[in-house]
Amino acid sequence: MTGPGVLYVPPDAHIPEHGFRLSLVFPDESGHYPTGTWPYEGKPGQKMPWFINTDSYEEAQRIVRQMNEDQGFSAKEAAIVIAKSMAIKP
Repeated sequence: MTGPGVLYVPPDAHIPEHGFRLSLVFPDESGHYPTGTWPYEGKPGQKMPWFINTDSYEEAQRIVRQMNEDQGFSAKEAAIVIAKSMAIKP
């Protein structure tokens, strides 16, 4: 993985009773990497996903924007990383 990644909330990442499962997006890599293992059952080798505990996609996006900003990425910088990564063919 190249460079620091940004957090991303895929629109289809809502999991009932958990919220939105976060993904990581890395510069110059195709697509996104969902966090953890789903379904998570606590088995050896599994990792608990990161969730934004809300049913509102808009609220999840707001929280992730703030989390990215806390890591030094402006909303514009994060959007550029995400857009470029989604445009790269695997």
